[in-house]
Amino acid sequence: MVFARRDRGRALPDRQSDHRHGADLRLARRSAGALSTMSETTLVTLAERWRLLWNGDLALGREIIADDFVAHAAPMTGSGDDLIRGRTALEAWISGIHELLDELAFTYELGPITQGNLMAVRWRARGCYRGGFPGSPPEAIGRAVTFTGTDSLRTEDGCIVEYWGNADSLLFVQQLGVQTMPGY
Repeated sequence: MVFARRDRGRALPDRQSDHRHGADLRLARRSAGALSTMSETTLVTLAERWRLLWNGDLALGREIIADDFVAHAAPMTGSGDDLIRGRTALEAWISGIHELLDELAFTYELGPITQGNLMAVRWRARGCYRGGFPGSPPEAIGRAVTFTGTDSLRTEDGCIVEYWGNADSLLFVQQLGVQTMPGY
């Protein structure tokens, strides 16, 4: 799918010959054509299994996460590596989040939106804080928290191979009452 450019709210024709945007359009067409297409039904099923994985069903990782999986996500503490490599590292990351939040549940608010071998979802997470987040005050323990985010996923051969995560970390730490972020 190539999105049409807009000029003052009106859609412009998608023309490669437009000297201002031609290279961008050619690149988008070439990238879209190079995608290995999975059926939308398969992607929707994979997105649901991704949600279940995040809800704590870590055994699904062996079925839906590729061996060479890479995640790009800013750490909630604002410091540390933003790359997570491999299924085991992803499962450890998810487990760590569940250690912070009791009864953690993710629901989809939008999507999955699919194109070729790509999909995106908008989610909301709810849980009860158990403690352990750096800089959180003791009175935050037991507090209900809600935060949102967007996941962009790339798939190959029925597995998720790459993930870009964007979570509203600020909302999360505000609900905990964190005054100073570690590392700052």
